[in-house]
Amino acid sequence: MTPDSMASPSLYSANARTWSESCSTWVLSSVTMNPPDAAAADRGDDQCQTLNQIAKALRHSVIVDVETTGLNEQLDRIVEIALLRLEDGMITDRLVQKFNPGCHLPQVIQDLTHLTNAALEDQPGFEERAAEVASFITGRTLVGHNVGFDIGFLNQEFVRAKQEPLAKHGLCTAAASRILIPRERVGRYKLANLAEVLDFRVRPAHRAENDARATFELLKALSQY
Repeated sequence: MTPDSMASPSLYSANARTWSESCSTWVLSSVTMNPPDAAAADRGDDQCQTLNQIAKALRHSVIVDVETTGLNEQLDRIVEIALLRLEDGMITDRLVQKFNPGCHLPQVIQDLTHLTNAALEDQPGFEERAAEVASFITGRTLVGHNVGFDIGFLNQEFVRAKQEPLAKHGLCTAAASRILIPRERVGRYKLANLAEVLDFRVRPAHRAENDARATFELLKALSQY
């Protein structure tokens, strides 16, 4: 879930911010031969760094999407999660699970996700699967569209389950899209807008696996810029 009202988080990386030789060479030669203005140089640096992070994520990461009972990570709960493990540009494993949040699912969330209280009643609580979720994620960069939202909710659920919280770092495809795709092409950088403009095979539907797979398509599309 990446609500339109959310402020999009910054672009993070769980790895050190290393530069490929080709990117470094491009920046240095640009400054030496024909110095651009500072804003143009910053844009070039951001694009180079972002593409470097995307390439790393495609090689070794986990795409995450969560659906929740609301927007407050302190008070609301995760009701569905999808995790897609990436290796060398391919999905090699998945973990998809609904959760009983232990509270009533607001009607606005039912309308948005088409999940119901009845559908969640017999599902496990997050704490029952917390160790499995943590194991699936450990050692990998998390990728998501407004990934700070997903990481914030996951960390709160891990704290409730007496598990170690995640590092607060990941690769945000919303932030990456802002750097690589001109605004006039997409308008707002919502996942649904990007899926339509870039003609994804999977369209986001406010369900965890669909949205995670749409994010995977976005990550691949961004790598071509």
